[in-house]
Amino acid sequence: AYFGLAEIAGRKNNVAQVESWLQKAISADPTSASAQHLWGHFQFQRGRFVKAKATFKKAIALDPQSDETQISLAENYLRGLKKPKQAEQAFRAAITLNASSVPAHLGLAATLAVQNRFDDAVAEYEQAAKLAPTDPKPTHSLARFYASQGKFDQALAALQRSNTIAPDFLPAYIDRGDLYLAKNDLDGAAAAYSAGAKASNKPAIAYFKLGTVLGGQQRWSEAEQAYLAGLKSDPLMYGAYNNLAFMAASRKEHLDEALGWAKKAIQIAPEVTTLVDTLGWVHYARGELDLAAKAIEKAVADNPKKASFRYHLGVVYLEQGKKREAAATLEKALELDKNFQSAPDA
Repeated sequence: AYFGLAEIAGRKNNVAQVESWLQKAISADPTSASAQHLWGHFQFQRGRFVKAKATFKKAIALDPQSDETQISLAENYLRGLKKPKQAEQAFRAAITLNASSVPAHLGLAATLAVQNRFDDAVAEYEQAAKLAPTDPKPTHSLARFYASQGKFDQALAALQRSNTIAPDFLPAYIDRGDLYLAKNDLDGAAAAYSAGAKASNKPAIAYFKLGTVLGGQQRWSEAEQAYLAGLKSDPLMYGAYNNLAFMAASRKEHLDEALGWAKKAIQIAPEVTTLVDTLGWVHYARGELDLAAKAIEKAVADNPKKASFRYHLGVVYLEQGKKREAAATLEKALELDKNFQSAPDA
C-alpha cells in the first residue's frame, strides 16, 4: 500500500510525499528487498548516487537473485557515479542471474561503449536484439551507437532494421532523417521524416522536422502544409506556429495569419525569446515599425548574444531612418557571429 501511495504522489509530482511514503514502507518492513530497491531508485533520481549505491547493495543482500536490482546498481554506477568498470561488473552479474535480460545486455553495451570497446559493445547490442526480435529498441540503440562513432551508413542500416521490425516506430524514422541531414542529403531527410509522419499515430515531431527541411529547400507551400499537419497532431507545438509566422513574414505573405501564429506561439511558450523576435519580424513585415522595434528590443535584452536578433533590430532601425543605431546594431551582430545566416546582408 505504501508503494501505491508513493506512486500516486509521484504522478502528482509531490517529491516530498514520495520520500515520506517510501520511508514508511521501509519502516514497516526493513527486510523488504522491494522497499530498499524502490528507495534506491528514488535516491538515484534525486541525484543521491552514493546513498543509492548503498541502498541497492542492501537490497541485493536481501534478495541476491534479483537481476533487476543488479541492473539498477549498474545504472547508478554508469550514469550517476561515472564508474564504468563497476557498472560492467554489475551488468554482468545481472546477466549471470538472467542471461535473457535485454536491459542488462543493453546496459552492458552502453558501458562497453563508454570504455571505447567498440566490437564488444556491438556484440552486446546485437545480443539484445537477438533476445527481443520483435522489439525495435535494441537495434535502435545500436544505430545510435554507430552514429555516435560517425559510422552513418551502419547506423542507417540498423535504423532500417528497426523499422522493418516495427513499421510505426517513429524514433527510427526521426534518427534516419537526422542522419541524412548530417550527410547534407535534404531529399533523404525529407523522405525519412515524411515516412515517419505517415507511419506514426503521433506524427507531430516528424511533420515539424519535415517542415524545417522543406523550408530550407524553399519549398514554402509544402513546408507550410507540413507544419499545419503537425499542429493537427499537437496543437501546442509552438515551434510550428513560430516557423509558420517567420516564413510568412520573410516572404511578406499571409501577414494576418502570421501575426496570429506568432502570438499563439508566445501564448504557449512565453519564456522562449526566439518567439518574441519572430513577432517583431512579423510586425516589420506588416510595416508596424514601432511595434517591431519594441518586440525585438525585448528579444535582444533577454538574449544579448544572439546575432540574428540584433540583425533584425538593425533592419528595423534602418527602416525607421535611425541610421546610426542601425549601423551600431548590425556591427554588434557581426561582432557576435561573423557567420550567422544573414551575415552577408548585415
